[in-house]
Amino acid sequence: MKHDISLRSDTIYFQHICDEVNFLLTASKNLTYEVLLQDPILQRAIIRSLEVMGEASRNLSPDGKCTYPEIPW
Repeated sequence: MKHDISLRSDTIYFQHICDEVNFLLTASKNLTYEVLLQDPILQRAIIRSLEVMGEASRNLSPDGKCTYPEIPW
């Protein structure tokens, strides 16, 4: 039963990571460094996305991390 719970939690964490990656790809499409420097709201949004991904990765179970061994968790 515990294994099932961790797999369901991992699914949620992986979804959070994918959502943030998709946001970052969309938000940065055609974005220049100069424009980013002039947009503090976008800067904060990008930083928050990175935080969400970090928190989600930290909470993945060892089994979940083994699903993608090529990633240096």
